[in-house]
Amino acid sequence: MLNLSREKFAELKDKKVVFPIYVEINGDELTPVSIFYNLKGKNRFLLESAESGKEGRYSFIGSGPYLKVKSYGNLIEIEKEQRTIKQHGKVLDYIKENIEQDYDKTTLSCRLQAVHLVMQGMIL
Repeated sequence: MLNLSREKFAELKDKKVVFPIYVEINGDELTPVSIFYNLKGKNRFLLESAESGKEGRYSFIGSGPYLKVKSYGNLIEIEKEQRTIKQHGKVLDYIKENIEQDYDKTTLSCRLQAVHLVMQGMIL
């Protein structure tokens, strides 16, 4: 079952904030990799929470991200709305300080909020 109704989706998309759309599925039916390979769109991504030798708990799959962050040492390139901004610093500091403000927190369950915060400290 999806986490949002059609009405809530329509309300949030007009606010121009980032919000999660997710569904919990039985792992025997589909795998994250099979979903990823069948996903349409540009700049597809698959992020998994697996530890070495263990099964993962969460998978984040998507395409067409609203923002790309690249880091080369202390040089950070941010691509957003067809513009590229370059700045110096630590990429994880940028993520922590800037990306979280784009999310609509009313749509995040407690479980997803915790995962979101962990992701901000570990990804990219």
